[in-house]
Amino acid sequence: MTNLELRHENLFSFSYLINVILVFFIFFSSCKRENSNEENIQSIPIDLTFERFDLKFYNQTPDVIPELKKKYPFLFPKQFSDSVWIKRQNDSLQLLLQDAVIKVYKDIKSLRYGKIMIMTVQDHDGFHIKGLLINMFHYLWPELLNFDFISYMTTPIVKVTLKKTVKPFYTLTDYETWKKKTSNSNKYTIKYYKGLGTSTAVEAKQYFRELKVNDYSVTDKTDDAVNLAFNKKLADNRKDWLKKYDREIILDYNIKKTNIDDFVNKELIHFSNSDTSRSIGSSIDGLKTSQRKILFSCFKRKLYSEIRVAQLSGYVSEHAAYHHGEASLQGAIIGMAQDFVGSNNINLLKPNGQFGTRIMGGNDSASPRYIHTEINPITDLIYRKEDFPLLKYLDDDGLPVEPEYYVPIIPMVLVNGMVGIGTGWSTNIPQYNPVEIIKNIKRKSTSGTYKEMKPFYKGFKGNIIKVTDKNYLTKGVYELNDTNLVITELPIGEWTDKYIRFLEDNVLSEKSDMIVDFDNYSTEKDINIKITLSDDFIYEDKLFTVKDGYTQFEKKLKLVSSISLNN
Repeated sequence: MTNLELRHENLFSFSYLINVILVFFIFFSSCKRENSNEENIQSIPIDLTFERFDLKFYNQTPDVIPELKKKYPFLFPKQFSDSVWIKRQNDSLQLLLQDAVIKVYKDIKSLRYGKIMIMTVQDHDGFHIKGLLINMFHYLWPELLNFDFISYMTTPIVKVTLKKTVKPFYTLTDYETWKKKTSNSNKYTIKYYKGLGTSTAVEAKQYFRELKVNDYSVTDKTDDAVNLAFNKKLADNRKDWLKKYDREIILDYNIKKTNIDDFVNKELIHFSNSDTSRSIGSSIDGLKTSQRKILFSCFKRKLYSEIRVAQLSGYVSEHAAYHHGEASLQGAIIGMAQDFVGSNNINLLKPNGQFGTRIMGGNDSASPRYIHTEINPITDLIYRKEDFPLLKYLDDDGLPVEPEYYVPIIPMVLVNGMVGIGTGWSTNIPQYNPVEIIKNIKRKSTSGTYKEMKPFYKGFKGNIIKVTDKNYLTKGVYELNDTNLVITELPIGEWTDKYIRFLEDNVLSEKSDMIVDFDNYSTEKDINIKITLSDDFIYEDKLFTVKDGYTQFEKKLKLVSSISLNN
């Protein structure tokens, strides 16, 4: 028991809570979800209640524990006795941390340190990390910002070298301005510093010898600026903010104090613009920037015999100047090759190996080191090589890279859909049947009219039902015989593993009397789930009243999902 206690020492600590908050900020702000159709499905609305568990647990008497264990069973592992939780309730360190979180600081004398210095690379993602940390302090301890408590260290993002002359640049804008004004810039060796680990030990020592540190300061515009950047309710304001984006406006690092509102409007905005352009693809070729770089590299390499996904990602980084992490690039490659129900209607790459299944929505793919891919022959028929000389190609420090966009012979943005969440802006386009798209193109060229299409997902055996002009429902397939329910198809966006967890939670839950038992006979391709329902549940007549295209029975069993055409 002692070892178990040590392993869970910080289970309810407030440092743990702070870390969770920060992780969620980073995840929901930067995750791209480039190839998931799950975001294309809007869940049927439910009511959510947010509660502060810590306030109900700490400084309480032991008699509240049984009630808390019933209400929050997932927070109380069964292998621990109540004595463990009683000890946690009165842990002096936990209580100290709790006080630190809720404390309002009138000065910094009581703190064990006088300043926090943020050290990030000077690229867009580094700006984002700074913003997330500022937002956390602005939310939890706003008064600390008044004491110039947060500072940041500036390091070069680019260095150019000619013989023994080395010139550092602290913003990409400054570097690009220099490049335009310098006639012999092509003679310089250019090195991007995409992470602090890029710097050598000698360079790191130089940074600290020639320390460039600036403090963040507060003005009467700080609250509005932080809210503009991070308040969930101000998405429309962020759209207006980004419409005024000017890439030439940057921070002056020679000024020792940086107003937080200046940081938001002159530094964080560069990340937000980049985030939007990376996350939302082109309506012309149906590709995001990373996908276009992948396709460009495949065409350049003439990838008609398989190579490992890990090898291809390295090739893309080199030949298409992909400056971000290869892990996300490998995820994009895998996504372009997936062909299970709910992934792609036309996969542009071939999935030679375990590229994931509908069991986990593709997240069960094997390591990029072990799976292979190549161009799918149909890709050449869609993205015609005859058009390539006519395309406008981008330039990355003298290296010709991918075009601004390809021109496929059919609108691939409709074939495979598009899901993207940027800053302020987002898109959510469902998939359609390529055969129907081609018929519509022919129909338009002859009669000048289109025929309405409904969303289509290759291999889906369920029904897609129109509810309004802008909304459709997808329904799974099931057969109900008394209390025996057999499900042979799940709605789009409901993966098998996720659904089985839902069933397990219902069987184990003391509050639920809906599901008695279930057996899962599903494979990686087909759904076959047999459920035994309770008598009390199945004989509620109101469960089978159809409203808005579905019944309460289908809603409760998660056998229906909705698709919106509004975005």
